Formats: sequence, structure tokens, C-alpha cells
Amino acid sequence: MEWILSAPAQLACGFVVGFLIYYSGVGGGALIIPAMIVLFGVAPSVAVGTASIYAAATKIFAGFGHWKSGNVNAPLCLRFSMFAAPGVLCSAPAVGYFAHSDAEWLQDALRYAIAAAIILSLAAAQFRPPKD
Repeated sequence: MEWILSAPAQLACGFVVGFLIYYSGVGGGALIIPAMIVLFGVAPSVAVGTASIYAAATKIFAGFGHWKSGNVNAPLCLRFSMFAAPGVLCSAPAVGYFAHSDAEWLQDALRYAIAAAIILSLAAAQFRPPKD
């Protein structure tokens, strides 16, 4: 099992996940978080945090590029942010609490919540409206 922690295995996993993100359009968190947990033995809270930091950085730069190109619907963006920002601010401390708790059932709850979120996001990606 030691081979799976090697740099070439991690690079190969990153390449495969990057290709799947490009090909399918599914968000990276739905692909990389399970890979980090299952293949590399990373704790669920660390996997979510790592993926979130990477996603935030890439979305900031992509957002500026889309804004510059005129692809941003500002009223829709503000409406979305009114609901998304409080959700993030409320859920982040909850995940931190679950991650640092010694109770086994809280750790299991976090794992199941991550699995449910991934399954729901994959299902939602299948039902997105067609592009014009």
C-alpha cells in the first residue's frame, strides 16, 4: 500500500481527475475528495478542506476572467451569493466541530454527509438544462 502514497501515483491521480473534470464538467470536489480519502488515506475533513482551498483559488481567477469577458450576470450572482455565503459561514464551523470531535458517530456522520453531497451533485449534473 506504500506505493499509493508515492508522488507518481499522486500525479497520475491528479491527471486522471483533471481529465475527468474536463471531459465531464463535473466539479473537482466530487472526484478528488473520494480519491484523497480512499486512495491516499486522507481524513475526510482534510480532504474537503484541501479541495475547498484549491477550488476557491481557481474560482477567483476564473471569475475575474469571466467578469473581464462580460460573461457574468451580476444580478444573478448577487442573488446566489445572498444564499451561498451564509450557508458557507454556517457549515464551515460545523465541519470543524465534526472533524475534531472524538465521538465516532460524528466522524461517521461527516463521512456520510460527504458521500451524500457527492452523490447529489453527480445526480444534479445529469439533469442540468441543455446548452443553447
